[in-house]
Amino acid sequence: MKKINIGIDISNLSSNFYGGIDTYCRGILTGFSNQFKNCNFQIYINKDYLNKKIKNLIKKKNFK
Repeated sequence: MKKINIGIDISNLSSNFYGGIDTYCRGILTGFSNQFKNCNFQIYINKDYLNKKIKNLIKKKNFK
């Protein structure tokens, strides 16, 4: 089966906000990573979010 490529843009998500939409987005991404093994995900985030939340990001080979 061919892998499907999916891009998700959460670049407007603020790194200073904890809870609410931040938790919701990370929960959805975790669910995607657990359920859709035949997909490659490319997540778009801003540099500030990457620097502050690097430890909480999904580290799987089908996520970039």
